[in-house]
Amino acid sequence: MRHVPAYVYVLLCVLIYVGIKRCYPRVTQHERTIVFPILLVVLGALSLKELFPLAGAQDYAWAAATLAGGALVSWVHASRWHWRLQFETRDDVTLVHMPGDPSLLATLLATFVGSSSCTSRFNRTPTLFYNCTTTIRT
Repeated sequence: MRHVPAYVYVLLCVLIYVGIKRCYPRVTQHERTIVFPILLVVLGALSLKELFPLAGAQDYAWAAATLAGGALVSWVHASRWHWRLQFETRDDVTLVHMPGDPSLLATLLATFVGSSSCTSRFNRTPTLFYNCTTTIRT
C-alpha cells in the first residue's frame, strides 16, 4: 500500500461521501440522475481499452452484453423496490424526489477496489495485465 498515490485516497473518500449521501432520500434535478451511470460506462469503456489494448470485436461484444446485463439488473432492482419517483416543477426546473439506495455505494466501492487492485497488482502496466490474461487463455 505504500506505492499508492495520495490522490487515490482522496478519490476513495470522495466516492464514499457520494455513496453515503445517496443512501438517503433526496431531491435533485432530473438531468443529474443520469450523470453517474454515464460516468461509469465511460470509465468502463476507457479501462477496457487501456487494460486490453489488443481487444477485438468479440471482447467488445462481451463488454456490451455485460453492460446490457447490468442495465437489466438495475431495472429489476429499481422495480423490485417499487420506486415511486415523484416529479415537481419549480421555477422552470424539473425536480425528482428519489428514495435512498445503498446500491450506488456498493457499486462505487466495488469499482474502486477492482480497478485499484488490477493496476496495483500488475505494477500499473496495462499491457502486462493483457499479456497475463492472454497467456492464461492459450
